[in-house]
Amino acid sequence: MIFKIKLLNHFKLLWSNLLLLIFFYVVIVASNFSDDGLQYFLIIFLITILPILYLHIGYFIANKGQKITLFDSGFIYEKNGKSSTILWADVNSVDLYISGNMESGIPKLPFEVYHYVCVNNSNNNEKIIITCLMCPKLYKIVKEIHGVDIKIKRRVFCSIRRM
Repeated sequence: MIFKIKLLNHFKLLWSNLLLLIFFYVVIVASNFSDDGLQYFLIIFLITILPILYLHIGYFIANKGQKITLFDSGFIYEKNGKSSTILWADVNSVDLYISGNMESGIPKLPFEVYHYVCVNNSNNNEKIIITCLMCPKLYKIVKEIHGVDIKIKRRVFCSIRRM
């Protein structure tokens, strides 16, 4: 299984936000473009979109130029032309950062679909970040990995913390 950032993955994460934008547009049209309608739209739009943009840009920067090829005993990590093979036996732990609502399958806020994995490599103390921009259902795939300690860390807002 190969993971890398694809245009389709961007749309998979942003589709609900596009629906929200369409809904807000319909509300504004229904209110005949009144000033109150535009103000409410702008406030709600900014409250929902700014966190999403922050996460999306941060995830893109974290995975830009990365490619992960997953196999049963480990994975091949490629970044900027350099490749290394990491076996699950060499991994201290895999930390899955996910919202509680996303883990149950029904995110309630638009930014709750964003999640990522931090792989802690014991050979060189390297931390590899894999985000949902590479694979939108990353949390399901991580839970199927055997032979490594997987720690689920629930967060409301899963921004990448620089290690």
